[in-house]
Amino acid sequence: MFETLARDYAHISAEIAALDEKLLALARLDGRFPRLVDKLVRVQLLILDDWGTPSLTDQQRLDLLEIFRDRDA
Repeated sequence: MFETLARDYAHISAEIAALDEKLLALARLDGRFPRLVDKLVRVQLLILDDWGTPSLTDQQRLDLLEIFRDRDA
């Protein structure tokens, strides 16, 4: 299903744990966090996989909330 959707839209697909551990956390450290969040907000289709499998820290939850909130605006 995701493959069909992805063909028709500009998209980003990531596992929840990988998104935060590899992208958001590093971007926060080197100052790219606002630009990365902006990119995640503007993409047409954001596919987040593996819900519920990782234990998220409070900061990770806040990062995801910011992305969801900004995408909904």
